[in-house]
Amino acid sequence: MNTVETASSVPDATVPTQRQRYAPEEVLTACALIIMVITLFAQVIARYFFSASFTWSEELSRYLFVWLVFVGLGSVTLRGEHVIVDAAISRFSPRVRRGLSQMTYGVLLLTNILIGLAAAFMVYTLFDLGQSSPAMGIPMWIIYLSLPAGMTVASLRLIQISVKLWRTPYEAKTEEGGQ
Repeated sequence: MNTVETASSVPDATVPTQRQRYAPEEVLTACALIIMVITLFAQVIARYFFSASFTWSEELSRYLFVWLVFVGLGSVTLRGEHVIVDAAISRFSPRVRRGLSQMTYGVLLLTNILIGLAAAFMVYTLFDLGQSSPAMGIPMWIIYLSLPAGMTVASLRLIQISVKLWRTPYEAKTEEGGQ
């Protein structure tokens, strides 16, 4: 019999099956974005209407943006919203695409771990040096901690979607209900 496997036969590990609450990293990035907008808005108002300036607002916004980007990586990973080129992969059968997805998750996990470890050594070095930011006096290791934190969150999310994909049964669909 002629069997046809459709793209819908591969379960999507990134789409929740039931209504999902916001992930902790999504709440954290939303709070960072709100604080950034309020801070920059207050800076603009103070500068144009009162001819005054906050010396710390741009630095705070920059550091919050860094944390937003790296911690937000976990949310992007969980939802499968990375920019991907799937022109070649879409030509394979759903079973092969599923295997390629697992291999991709493995490579991404290894990459995240290596980047996270290198960043952790950098954070440790900055902690020893005692360097602080110019305007706010924040220890720079706190700012640079965003990279290993983001890689950790993204790695945990990669493991989560990989396990979910692994545990989801594969069901090949047929064109005429045959085997």
